[in-house]
Amino acid sequence: MSLNKKQKMKKILIILSVILNLGTVQGQEFEYLIKTDNGKTLYVHTENKFEIDETKFGNEEIELETNNGEIKRFFKGKYMIKPNSQGECLISIYSKGKSKKLTTEKFWVIFSVKPEIMPVFYSKENKITDNEIPKDRLKDLRGFSTMVFSQNQIIFLIEDMELMIFSESNGNSEFKTDGKLSEEMKDKINLLESGDLIILKNIEVKSVSDYSKKDNPDQVIKISPTVYFVK
Repeated sequence: MSLNKKQKMKKILIILSVILNLGTVQGQEFEYLIKTDNGKTLYVHTENKFEIDETKFGNEEIELETNNGEIKRFFKGKYMIKPNSQGECLISIYSKGKSKKLTTEKFWVIFSVKPEIMPVFYSKENKITDNEIPKDRLKDLRGFSTMVFSQNQIIFLIEDMELMIFSESNGNSEFKTDGKLSEEMKDKINLLESGDLIILKNIEVKSVSDYSKKDNPDQVIKISPTVYFVK
């Protein structure tokens, strides 16, 4: 092969290499631009903050769109998304006016909290206990419900559970309930002494985004049994 042909081939290879490298860089440039505190996980009914390095787009202004919930822009590069359902969530970045889609990233939406079953006391003090129930407060116990300490505005309602009462002096009893206490249950509970147990098991709770959706829950999930001690 002549010297000129070798030089031409070398130039062609260099040009091809540059083109391939540019293509790789440009392809990677628009990958994983959206940065959250939890990787590709978002939380339903929660304001998930995220950042975008808008310098990647030069002087081009961008717009965002999602198929799940709403997106708000705080200021340049700082955003928030609030998904309204579990599952897949796509965030797409467009040029201003949505004339061109620049990239789309996929996220997965889950619940941000695990519901915790706690006894609810309806008394003048309106207190909620932990896993120990004072004997002199048993008469105030009106039912069991889910208490969720979170900002995500999810309501968890007990769909079904088994309530077991273990009493050394009065024997054991078992009931099925949606969290409410029947008169028979209350009578059994009021007879409990210090050291006796109340166990909730096979607990199913349903989540709802707001009170208007009680008949159409987002999801029914099972949670771990809970044991309460009378002290």
